[in-house]
Amino acid sequence: MPEMLAECCVTYVETHAMIYFLSQRGPEMYDYAIDPLDGDIDKVQPLDLTPDEGRRIKPTPTNQGRPLDMTHMPTRWRIGGRKRDLVDVQPGRSSLLVDEKLKTCVEALEPGVHQFFPIELVWKDGGHAASRYWFNVCTRLDGIDPEKTNLEFKGIWMGSGKPGEELWFSRKKIGGHHIWIERFMTYAPPPRFISAELKQALETAGVTGLNYRPYPETD
Repeated sequence: MPEMLAECCVTYVETHAMIYFLSQRGPEMYDYAIDPLDGDIDKVQPLDLTPDEGRRIKPTPTNQGRPLDMTHMPTRWRIGGRKRDLVDVQPGRSSLLVDEKLKTCVEALEPGVHQFFPIELVWKDGGHAASRYWFNVCTRLDGIDPEKTNLEFKGIWMGSGKPGEELWFSRKKIGGHHIWIERFMTYAPPPRFISAELKQALETAGVTGLNYRPYPETD
């Protein structure tokens, strides 16, 4: 199934130049609901729904690599579970809810490219839990190297789970981008990839709640 693509491909020893699949780490990824308390999340969608050759652009707030119309974005969200210390990056409706440290790292490398909409997370009793940003990656790329990649391509790259499958990326196709959505992949959470430079910046800043899966990069 394409949804399992990131799990089907082999894990690489970091001997090549690398890029990284970015996802959440730990129980926050699955265990706690997050619900809007204002705005109208159903009206939040990409400003541009024009099709490209990649997977279909849907009229939803899901991170698809296109800027969103933030007019109706909720500003307050109720987070489930007991009161606890929150990690810096929370999942939120197929997006990332991030702290100031992540925003600073991304803006240092790609200033003014991506969207950071300020929101407040509150507990079930209405008390303040954290200040975060709804982070929408606004770059949509085809960065995969088709010569080195041996997955099946049917409009999107399909992983079967068989041993020996390899997914490679092209430094030339990625260019100078540091975070993007792969338009020929479909996966939940969205297929966000980052450069080695951004990974290093996030680790140096001590951003918590993230997981990095490496993939090799050709010249």
